[in-house]
Amino acid sequence: MSDKFNNSANKSSTESMSTNTNKSPNVNCVDIDSLFAKARGEKTFQVPKTWTQGRTVYGGLSAALLLCAIEKQVSSDKTLRALNVAFSAPTLPEMNFTLETELLREGKTVAQWQGRLIQNGVCCVQVQAVFALALDSSLNIQPFVAPEFPAPEKAIHYPGEGAPGFTQYYQMAQAKGDLPVSGGSSLELGGWMRFRNPPENMQAAHLVSLIDVWPPAVMMHMRELKAGSTVNWTLQFPQPMPTIKAEDYVGYQASIEYAQAGFAITHAQVWNTQKQLLALSQQTIVVYS
Repeated sequence: MSDKFNNSANKSSTESMSTNTNKSPNVNCVDIDSLFAKARGEKTFQVPKTWTQGRTVYGGLSAALLLCAIEKQVSSDKTLRALNVAFSAPTLPEMNFTLETELLREGKTVAQWQGRLIQNGVCCVQVQAVFALALDSSLNIQPFVAPEFPAPEKAIHYPGEGAPGFTQYYQMAQAKGDLPVSGGSSLELGGWMRFRNPPENMQAAHLVSLIDVWPPAVMMHMRELKAGSTVNWTLQFPQPMPTIKAEDYVGYQASIEYAQAGFAITHAQVWNTQKQLLALSQQTIVVYS
């Protein structure tokens, strides 16, 4: 599972946040492009502890690795339209896992692929990806309007001390909503995000890993950390994909749609600095509290 709630911090959320945006990853870190290269060239490898989220490898990375393994087999004229991710078991760091891919069906317009991350004989993560051609169409409906947020330098930057290990690779600047674990009442969490060390080229797999970096919006309502995780995650991508500069911040706003009986559903929009829609994201989250 993607352990969104678990980290080793005992401090309050406000004490764990920082306005320092210059913190560099640990010298022993392995950058995301190196891991993507492994996913494209090797079936079996492992991820270091610097990419952990609680006891498991960061879920956004696991999903992105499976996407890399699939994309290398997809014809270049088809682009990613949708990705569904199921987290069924923890992926342990510093232990080999295998990426398995399968073409479910390919037609002239749409190709559907499945990917599985297998560790110790258990399927830890499963994805289904949809790739498709662009079609001539009279439909052109684009109602998305990017929310107006303060500039990143005026927002609250984190992660800070005690944050999960994987967060050292990213920068987040919260511009809307209550802080995580503050006992707040906001229904929306928003802000800016980017890689701390920009990749050479921003591709779909980079965006997948970036979108999952935020704590679940329901954490704003908590007064103390509780065990919990994302069990299902669905992403949709408009096409053609708008340009994303690797060094630019990407906007993010999540809304809480439902939270009851230990489960929550959140829906998020993601956009670039030109205020173009990049992705829609929906997560089903279990909270053990």
